[in-house]
Amino acid sequence: MKMLYQLQAGGTEPTVLLWAFSKEIRALAGMAQLLNNGMAAARIMQEYRIWDSRKPIFQSALQRLSPTSFRHCLLEAARIDQAIKGIGEGNPWDGFSTIILWLSGKVRPTQLSIA
Repeated sequence: MKMLYQLQAGGTEPTVLLWAFSKEIRALAGMAQLLNNGMAAARIMQEYRIWDSRKPIFQSALQRLSPTSFRHCLLEAARIDQAIKGIGEGNPWDGFSTIILWLSGKVRPTQLSIA
């Protein structure tokens, strides 16, 4: 969360951050589905070309969260996109905080009400 606040204070455009979040979440969602279908984690990491230095982070997220959790994150990313474009309500930065809490495993998507 500290890094998110620093990005916001530094004037980072939410669109850039949304692109990065969405890219990683889409990868995790696909990987979680393959893992759920019985594919070996090592093979999934290889197919998604995850760098060795990043594998522990991805493995941890995949063990902690379900494919449904990643779909919730993608839905929140869509809400952020609408807020950025001015066609949806809410603050994009609040949406990023929500996604971070979900991905951390500290809060489940069902524990937060999304505006």
